[in-house]
Amino acid sequence: MRCLYGTQMELDNMADDLRNVHTERHDLIEQLESLLQIMQKRDNEIQAITEVSFTHSLVDSFIHSLIPSFIHSRTHSFNVNVKYTLKQEVLRGIH
Repeated sequence: MRCLYGTQMELDNMADDLRNVHTERHDLIEQLESLLQIMQKRDNEIQAITEVSFTHSLVDSFIHSLIPSFIHSRTHSFNVNVKYTLKQEVLRGIH
């Protein structure tokens, strides 16, 4: 009888150990899932920052490509206005 009681205690201890290991395993799985969600969120944030940075780079390149033509246009417009103004002054002086 004593042998059966000892065996039953061993089985009960093994069952407790198994339940504890199962609980620990479940907790680890939850921690890993949480970590994966955090990593996915960070990946999405990094991707968004990269896209914004790339967009800013494209905008900067576009603006820089427009500057020479803008300056040329403004210079040409200024020259035309100066010539027109000078012409008007000359014509006023003749009349």
